[in-house]
Amino acid sequence: MKFYYENLTVLFLHLKIGFLVYLRVYVYLMVVQSFFAELVKLMMIYQLVILILIVHWEKVIEHTSLYF
Repeated sequence: MKFYYENLTVLFLHLKIGFLVYLRVYVYLMVVQSFFAELVKLMMIYQLVILILIVHWEKVIEHTSLYF
């Protein structure tokens, strides 16, 4: 009976450690995912700004080429 209880405590210890590791990995993945989401958002904003600048410069070049 004592052997059974020792195995049970070891099992619970392993479950606890496994759960803590799982929780840590889950939190880490959430942080990484939010970081990548922010990165993608920044990239999209960056692409939008570049697109606006390109369109703006095309218009500027069109207008200035009319004068030359």
